[in-house]
Amino acid sequence: VTISGTNLAVPHIRVRLVSDAAVIEGVIKSAADTQINAVFDLTGTIPGVYDLEVVTSTGIDILADAFTVLDSSLPDLQLTLDASQNQYALSDTLTFTLTVKNNSLVAASGVSFSQTFPLGISLGEVADCEEIPLVGEDGYQCLVGELDAMEAQTFTITARVNDETLSNVQVTEAVVSSTEPERWLPDNTDQAFFWIDSILVWLPVLVR
Repeated sequence: VTISGTNLAVPHIRVRLVSDAAVIEGVIKSAADTQINAVFDLTGTIPGVYDLEVVTSTGIDILADAFTVLDSSLPDLQLTLDASQNQYALSDTLTFTLTVKNNSLVAASGVSFSQTFPLGISLGEVADCEEIPLVGEDGYQCLVGELDAMEAQTFTITARVNDETLSNVQVTEAVVSSTEPERWLPDNTDQAFFWIDSILVWLPVLVR
């Protein structure tokens, strides 16, 4: 790890990673006035978010949330969701591409994803998936099953507008999950933004 700052070449300087559950001491390999190179042994450490602390005789400087230590024995699911175009007419078929990937070196089991739509938009179909309607929401769930290490699967979703008054920017959201703990959750959810333009339906009439 390279740490940059000022007045770092001082005697008895220490660097460490600190969380509520653990402290990981670093071994300084080289130190100059503006830069320190240090090594942290993460073998067997407790996963979590760690602050970086630089300790000198004059005090402690802290860089909050500097490192995230992950558990490599857990799966790591990621989901991306994209609309095929930025703008649709009311009569268009809305098409989305959804990809789920396991970024871990271990398989993930019980994988599923769900997608919700705004009011006025309903699901057409999900290619290669038997969708399960969500209760109380406009959306569906798809059961993927097992994702091998570093495996990715991509699905094409179609939807339709069933409210002729719908317009402006809309957003659909999807989330992936599994039946076991994961090592990193922030990339399990994604959104796709698109524009519904009711004017496009009437343009041919106006031109004539």
